[in-house]
Amino acid sequence: MRIAGHLETVNRNNGDFVRLFVLVVYFLVVGILAIYAFSPIGGEMGYILARLIPHLFYIPLVLTALWYPKKRLAHFIIFSLIFFCLISGFLMNGWSLDALFMVFTSFIYLWVFIAILAIPQVQLGKTGEDTASGESIAPPALQAPLSAESSPAPAASGGNAGLIRRTPSIGPSQINPLIESFRHGEELVTRNTSAALKAIGVPAIPYIVRGLKSDSIPVRENCARLLGEMDDTDSIDLLVAAMADPSRRVHNAATQALARIGEPSVPALKRGLTSEKWKIRAGSVVALRIIGSHDAVPLLTGMLDDRSHYVRKEVVKSLARVGREENLDYLVGMLGDESRGVRLAAVGGLGRSGKDEAVEPLVRVLEEEEDAEVRIRAVHSLELIGTAVAYEAMRVALDDNDPEVSSEAEDILRQNYKI
Repeated sequence: MRIAGHLETVNRNNGDFVRLFVLVVYFLVVGILAIYAFSPIGGEMGYILARLIPHLFYIPLVLTALWYPKKRLAHFIIFSLIFFCLISGFLMNGWSLDALFMVFTSFIYLWVFIAILAIPQVQLGKTGEDTASGESIAPPALQAPLSAESSPAPAASGGNAGLIRRTPSIGPSQINPLIESFRHGEELVTRNTSAALKAIGVPAIPYIVRGLKSDSIPVRENCARLLGEMDDTDSIDLLVAAMADPSRRVHNAATQALARIGEPSVPALKRGLTSEKWKIRAGSVVALRIIGSHDAVPLLTGMLDDRSHYVRKEVVKSLARVGREENLDYLVGMLGDESRGVRLAAVGGLGRSGKDEAVEPLVRVLEEEEDAEVRIRAVHSLELIGTAVAYEAMRVALDDNDPEVSSEAEDILRQNYKI
């Protein structure tokens, strides 16, 4: 037993030596690259390295977080001091002031890193450092050997022994920095921060909700998205209000979040159809369309004369998506709308219906519509219907006075129908 314990200690010391050796060599290499990058002989390659080096300093921080889970803060402080000394040396020697850019980008990474370090982790029995020597982290009952006559031994102490143990509750000092990291807009940071907040779960929701009022568009956008991904039904009314956000990105994120929550959002979305704010009305129409709430159709048909052409366009798209016979009449009625976007949506909806009953209204569009883009959409809608009646009707477009319309019709007819 003493020999085994001695060998275990030797192996652990050897492992620590290898890790320390890797970190020291890594810093020497990065230091040499930094000196080269900011020296007069660096040239164009030095310019590139000067922007790469800040990212290289992020790697040892991650390694120490994995290798020394109980000493991460100490290593963070040490590496920060080393980094600060290097940059100070560059500036004092009069080298390139691009180092200021290097400091700025590096400390963005360091700030996010220390925020993530502060999150208590879910542990199973022991921490990662305890298992570095190869000790099992399984509960005692699973470590005990089994014989043919025996069954797993009971937990060592009490009924909760061996269960997943969580560290103390998480507060604003851990969650707020994570939410603020959305400001930087970097994809990797956004993805990792989202995963961390979803791992925290319910305790993070009040802070995410507060993020909907942030002065940063990326923060508001990602907080709205997260509330949908976390299926937080308590935030439905707040997400409806967020659809009125001046930013299209935030509006879209809130709309998608409500659609993701699904049926629980429907009552609030129906109320949103009567909002004074056109963005909420339009977003409510879109979310109901994504959810597939067919019982909202009677409410939508009453919005075809909405004062906002954005709302009317989304209503037309929704009526086309439902695909009921009676909705064709509503689509035909919108072909004369003053907004080109609404007319385009109506023409597209008639094509997606796939019905010969839509051919005659589309022919009228080819003959009477002044906007060439709408007439081209009518040609494509006839192609979508794809029947002999539709292709014959498309011949009208061959005589169109706009060459783009006639050329589009000719190409489609040559490929799909004899002309």
